[in-house]
Amino acid sequence: MKISKYLLGFLLIIFSLLYISSPVLADSTEELENEIVVFEKSEEDIEIESKLQEKQIIQDLIRNQPLTDGGVPGGITTLNDVSSYKTEYGTPVTKSVYGFAGNQPYGGIRFTTGGGFSWANSGGPSTTLNVSFPTPYASLSVAIPLGNRSTSVTGYFVKAPNTTDYFKLHVSKKYKVTPYVTYVQSRDWMHRIVWTKVGSGHTRIHVSTTLGARKS
Repeated sequence: MKISKYLLGFLLIIFSLLYISSPVLADSTEELENEIVVFEKSEEDIEIESKLQEKQIIQDLIRNQPLTDGGVPGGITTLNDVSSYKTEYGTPVTKSVYGFAGNQPYGGIRFTTGGGFSWANSGGPSTTLNVSFPTPYASLSVAIPLGNRSTSVTGYFVKAPNTTDYFKLHVSKKYKVTPYVTYVQSRDWMHRIVWTKVGSGHTRIHVSTTLGARKS
């Protein structure tokens, strides 16, 4: 009798996990239906945000540097002066990451009386945005959350394509990633200008988010 109880409890746990969880990776061979774009930046907005992030890069470096530091014996430079820095950017890459939102049954949902999915852009499973760049730039690997299927009527809505098949809510997010290396100016003991690398990273701009229903 004890074994039966343990077995029943184990099966209930497995069933619950299958219901509330969903694999992040989506089968790209299945057609995405009833797509809606819930967020999209214009080229102008992308350019504005790029400039703001570039400005912030230098401000952060200045904030974390001492006022003077030659970097070489006898060298002197003013590190709180914006003109003492230069940033070199690599070629930008635009890349999408995608997968299924959280809070969905493993096998999808069939809307027998019609309806569809509501989506909340918070929490949920994550997928990884990986972008490789050549030297001297650093590569990028960062987790991107895909949000959750919401049980409330608020949020963005994707209508179920039909009432007979099982569907899952699919999320795609597009990013523009630009690598950079920042240098600071100093002078060596012969008062020649020397540029020393002081930082590297990426500007990352969320370009768009698209939702859709994918047949299970």
